[in-house]
Amino acid sequence: MSPLDYPDPAERLAADETDRALAQLLGDYVTRRAHRTTPEVLDLLTAAGEHGHQAISQMRDLIAFYEALHPGGAS
Repeated sequence: MSPLDYPDPAERLAADETDRALAQLLGDYVTRRAHRTTPEVLDLLTAAGEHGHQAISQMRDLIAFYEALHPGGAS
C-alpha cells in the first residue's frame, strides 16, 4: 500500500499498526516452526482478528506463503 491510498493520516497510522502486528505474528509463527513447536495458528489468527477481518485473511495468506516457500517444513 502506498501512502496515497490513505488520505487521512489516522487511517495511515492504523494501517501501519496492523502491518506491524501482522509482521510480529508471522515472526512468532516462523519462530515456532523453526523450534518445531506447535505453531498455534488459531491463536495467531485470533490475535490478527483484533485488527479486523481483513487482517485475519492477510495472516492466513502470509502463513500460506511462508509454507509454500518451505514445503519440507522448517529446518
